[in-house]
Amino acid sequence: FYKVQVCVQAHQLLGCSRPEMTSRCTADNDPIGAVMGWAGCLAAWLLFLVPVDVMVKVRRAGTVGDFSPIPYLASLAGSALWTIYALPMVTPCKTQPLATNAVGTVLELSYVLFFLHYAGKRGRCVTLQLAIVLLTIAGIISFAFLAAPRLPIRPFPAETPPLSKATTVLGFASSFLNILMYASPLSIMAVVIRTRSVRYMPLSLTLAVGCCSACWTVFALHVQDDFILLPNLLGLLFCAVQLVLYGCYFRAPREHTLPFSQAPLILPAAEESNTSINQSLPTQDAHVDS
Repeated sequence: FYKVQVCVQAHQLLGCSRPEMTSRCTADNDPIGAVMGWAGCLAAWLLFLVPVDVMVKVRRAGTVGDFSPIPYLASLAGSALWTIYALPMVTPCKTQPLATNAVGTVLELSYVLFFLHYAGKRGRCVTLQLAIVLLTIAGIISFAFLAAPRLPIRPFPAETPPLSKATTVLGFASSFLNILMYASPLSIMAVVIRTRSVRYMPLSLTLAVGCCSACWTVFALHVQDDFILLPNLLGLLFCAVQLVLYGCYFRAPREHTLPFSQAPLILPAAEESNTSINQSLPTQDAHVDS
């Protein structure tokens, strides 16, 4: 009884999901959804670890060169918001998304701090960018818990019992960022068509992202979470288009390749030039979504 009272008070103060929803976790336990959720979690963790190879190269070179921290900052924002969204007091029964994005938040923050250490003269600019991202995250979370419950908005989607307004705001914000991350390959597709080369669209990364999206799509269908479902459905669509392009151009001669300074922002690892490291990292994020 005491725990229920605490949950009720937390719901009233923070606008969190109603405590009655917690009881549905065990009753509606879906083996398929659980398995696909943990499979998506594992796939996402592996994708989060892709930049480690780049960090090793940066450390050896002692500089980041022309490397951009923006993909990591964007991924940090998405992972942090998904983590808050998946907290039991906000959206019950989201253990897999919580585990995925909690690890992702720590890794992405580590990458940004690592970049900051080797940024040299660009350190002040990177610090400002990180501050902006952290303030944006704090602003969205504050709005979701403090302002949204007092606004005349309807929780989405319509459920019985309904989700809280805080869950609705965090879900929309997280899903929007996730869609932007999955849409990043659009720039790569244009480069592939223009250069008639798949050099900047590695098949292994495309398949890994597609596998991750597929797992989270099945998970979202089983737990009926529209916020997780939409970005991962789009992720599958973008992956399918990339595979079609790969099939069209993987045998084409590499006559028109771009210099590293003009390379798109989606590559699995950095490549070193004569004087600096001109590289880009995958913005195809593993958020559930992550």
